[in-house]
Amino acid sequence: LYNEADYETALPMFWRIFHSDRNNADARSYLIRSYYNLALNQLQTGNFDKAAQNFKEVLNLDPADLEAQRHRKFAEHYAKAPPDLLARIYAKYSKPRP
Repeated sequence: LYNEADYETALPMFWRIFHSDRNNADARSYLIRSYYNLALNQLQTGNFDKAAQNFKEVLNLDPADLEAQRHRKFAEHYAKAPPDLLARIYAKYSKPRP
């Protein structure tokens, strides 16, 4: 599911694995990347509120993630204002994590 970019379906599975073993670094990594990539997809479709929420999920798992911090601030800003050319360019050229 992750490789097919079906992050919303994959997230509950990763959470089950992570809850059963909090030391599972792979499950944590996939959770972070799934939330991050889902949020980028939402930025690209103009759903800035949902994107901000999902970047917050990334930061709950990894508070030191500087890219997620920057993207969250961007999403929160454009959730309150209509997207302009800068928003469209920023979202278009933001790359998902492998």
